[in-house]
Amino acid sequence: LRPTDAQMLNLLVAKAYFYTRARKPEQALAAAERVHQLTFRELRQDPKHPNALDVRMTYGMALGDAGRWEESIRVLRAAVADAAGALGPEARTLAFYHSHLARYLLQAGELREGAEQYAQAAAMFARDPGAVQPY
Repeated sequence: LRPTDAQMLNLLVAKAYFYTRARKPEQALAAAERVHQLTFRELRQDPKHPNALDVRMTYGMALGDAGRWEESIRVLRAAVADAAGALGPEARTLAFYHSHLARYLLQAGELREGAEQYAQAAAMFARDPGAVQPY
């Protein structure tokens, strides 16, 4: 695969997620930074495209896992706001994005906003009649 192939971008997002789950924040951040660079500097992809939103969320979460709270929350807030406009206010993906933002807000000590984000995600999940599992 070429570095800019869509499949390569998806693999890099998966690689960042794998490293996150393996509790290897430095490697997760390196993979997330690489896919972020490819997506926005080299491909100049629309930041509101669903794939680009996933890249932004992955990057924001990797920043948070590396302890870079301010950057993480800035990236995640912007991605959540753009996702609401691009995907619609009731999109299940948006509910997951709100829950991710909430987690990093809470870890950074932003308790009120973190709780608000979790409440918003919970309300969205509760309204999702097509969910395979209840959230």
